Amino acid sequence: MKYQITVANRVRDDLLEQAAFVSRVSLSGARRYHREYLKILARLEENPFQFPVDLEIDLPGRTYRKAIFAKWFKVLFQVKDQRVYIDGIIDCRRDPAAIDF
Repeated sequence: MKYQITVANRVRDDLLEQAAFVSRVSLSGARRYHREYLKILARLEENPFQFPVDLEIDLPGRTYRKAIFAKWFKVLFQVKDQRVYIDGIIDCRRDPAAIDF
């Protein structure tokens, strides 16, 4: 059975912003960003528990898991029943204390 993916609205905005930034630096990098994000989504649909709990950011209950893609980006998500809730996409080059989550 596949898991259903729900992406928060602000995550969609973050994805567009990050992809635009990457494309200004490198079009091939932007393609890789998009391709790797889609691969992460496919893996999350199959088994979100293959990704570890994120211990780097102090979030309530240690219920968030992380999936790294395109070298610098982290998908933060929770799993409830058969649904995966993507609540954040973080540029890992940023200071974790500065992240508004």
